[in-house]
Amino acid sequence: MGLSRKSRFPEPTRQQLDPISALGDRVLVLVLSLSAFGYSLIAAIRMVPEVSQPLLLVFALVATAIASLTVILASSQKFAPFSKLGHVCVHLFVIAALILMVLSQLGTDKTVDADFASVTLGMLLLAIGPYRPAVEISTAASVSALLLAFVAMVQASQVSSKVPVAIFALAALAPVAALGFASSRLSGRLVDYLKQWNRSLYQSFRETSGELSDEVVESVREERLRILESTALPLLHALSESGVVGPEDRARASAISDEIRKVMVAEAERTWLEVAVRDFGAAPERVDALVSDPKGAAAWMRNDERIALRALADAVIHDPAYVRRSFRVSIAVDGRECRGTMSAELVGAEQAVRFQLAPYLAVIRILFSDVEVKASKRALRIGFGYVRR
Repeated sequence: MGLSRKSRFPEPTRQQLDPISALGDRVLVLVLSLSAFGYSLIAAIRMVPEVSQPLLLVFALVATAIASLTVILASSQKFAPFSKLGHVCVHLFVIAALILMVLSQLGTDKTVDADFASVTLGMLLLAIGPYRPAVEISTAASVSALLLAFVAMVQASQVSSKVPVAIFALAALAPVAALGFASSRLSGRLVDYLKQWNRSLYQSFRETSGELSDEVVESVREERLRILESTALPLLHALSESGVVGPEDRARASAISDEIRKVMVAEAERTWLEVAVRDFGAAPERVDALVSDPKGAAAWMRNDERIALRALADAVIHDPAYVRRSFRVSIAVDGRECRGTMSAELVGAEQAVRFQLAPYLAVIRILFSDVEVKASKRALRIGFGYVRR
């Protein structure tokens, strides 16, 4: 059982530290990506009179279209989280588009238009901001800016102009550098705020954990008293009335003791997942049939993973199309790697995955590795992986 990605702690991006808020950036991503391609299209139309190889110009437009489409797809909740490979591909396709555009003008170009690729890439970097680390964005923007400036200088050396070559290089470098560093700065500040908020939340939790612990102890004590009242107290009452302890009474007392011990051990060994399933309405005696976690691997999840998985399970079980008593969860362990499977019968599961469950699945894809969602007309199966920490 190998986890192909995310066998690590979350990257310092807003998408991974605050998945829900990152989903709200979807409209802005679409606007920026489409605007980037629209700008390159307008620039290409403007270049047509100077083009000697129209096919290369078409290829340049295709390259910018692929770069924009990469941002749109990689930022989609279906393919979350946005990978480093996707980010690198965006840069490569825009640089390739610039090179193709320059080659399309060989022998006829009278002006240097390298800024079109710089602006296009800059807008795409603004769209990528919530999905990649700030350091990665600024580094990639710097490298791409230098490459674009180099291409502009090469093209400018072939054009008769009184303007210094360095000016053309600066014009090609400035937009991607400015927009790239702006995106990096904004991303970094938001991530810092999220980390600070998480630290303050953890500190608050530690301060109140003592009070919560006292409440849990009291709850456990009341549960044990309830068990004693329903089993041991009737026996003690009967013995006090008869005043005689016979072999049958000793056998009954021993049986009650064994029963209480088994219940206490079972309750102590239950993971949060088993408790959650019981909270969803499952009878205590059916929990073991619904949750298969022989090694207690659910306890190895991080808090954010637990919250996301519980929220998804709650959404599935309380969906109007859910078929009662069909919910199942299993977790298999191979060394430090864990592989979980959640399944249920859901009428119209394919539609539920696209609509009702889509936000929950988006968060699951960000927090867990190797997420697989299979849905048919009536069956839903979700696979996910994580690493013991």
